[in-house]
Amino acid sequence: MAYDINKSDGSLLVTVQDGSIESSASSIKLVGKNYSGYGEFIAEDLIHMLEHFAETTAPTSPITGQLWFNTAKNKINVYDSVGNWKEIGHVVATATEPNASTRVTGDLWWDTATNVLYVWNGTAHVPVGIGSGTTAVRIVQIEDTGGTTHTVIVEQHNNRFIKITSGDSFTPASSELQPDNTTIVSEFPTIGKGINMTNRTDFKFRGTATVAEYADVAERYQIKEEGSPGDVVMIDFDGDAEIRKADLYATPYVFGVISTAPALEMNASAGPDSTHPYIALSGRVPCKVIGPILKGQKLVAAGTHPKTTEPLPGVAMAVPFDGNRTDSRFAVALEAYADADNVGTIEVVVRGR
Repeated sequence: MAYDINKSDGSLLVTVQDGSIESSASSIKLVGKNYSGYGEFIAEDLIHMLEHFAETTAPTSPITGQLWFNTAKNKINVYDSVGNWKEIGHVVATATEPNASTRVTGDLWWDTATNVLYVWNGTAHVPVGIGSGTTAVRIVQIEDTGGTTHTVIVEQHNNRFIKITSGDSFTPASSELQPDNTTIVSEFPTIGKGINMTNRTDFKFRGTATVAEYADVAERYQIKEEGSPGDVVMIDFDGDAEIRKADLYATPYVFGVISTAPALEMNASAGPDSTHPYIALSGRVPCKVIGPILKGQKLVAAGTHPKTTEPLPGVAMAVPFDGNRTDSRFAVALEAYADADNVGTIEVVVRGR
């Protein structure tokens, strides 16, 4: 008696007649009742299914959901409901790079150590991102001089970094290399929070800046002793540094104020804040002062405490109303400060000198 072969969804695949072999409805041979020598067909069907019809060409008469291992590509495929063989992606998740001998073009590798996705291009694993090969946007990990690893976004062209976007500030270790084996630190001596451009000639931001979050124009200068934001500085006219904290009363050598948050940072690669702080040359900036100061009064370097004569390097005071010290006035107070005993901080406008 013939019997019906139904698929998983209950629909009829084929009716197999007694004493026959049905091989047109699917990729395996279906044995009818009382067929002599059926054992070989059943055994081969089991083997074919076990190896997922491993062959260079797709099996004939496939049905939805069937698997086929393409030996030409070493890839597993699945037959979909609209009649297409679809290659199933292979993703390896490990902290160590998979051996090249096990990879075929298109294989994916998720690096669990760096959380970066790579694709095998036939010769190497390349990070998945915008662009490919030597020109791309990549997620990169850079080790600093203290051994801490920082994850950054890099834009590269011809295997050289053009821009690094970072959420941290750090100095790259000298052992850290770009894809062309150029050291990172040679082109990015320090990496700050935000967007960092290479120091190579002609690589610049090119556009129109219409808005600035902060209010002063500042440049890095070599300081004699480490200062802090708000310190008034002067030319180190009798020393080896470029500037020092202003330590002379009403000196005409006042140069500016150590900036808290510059709107424009010039000479950025001259050195770190400890040796080359940003000096506000013009604009609004917090400044250390000793009172009394009235809003709108012009300021000069204090040099010493007006009452105790103790040294007050880096501090400003109101200019006396004596008609003198014209060349010494470097800023205008934007707010009053009444305390004549203790140093405080107020907003001032540094005037270009």
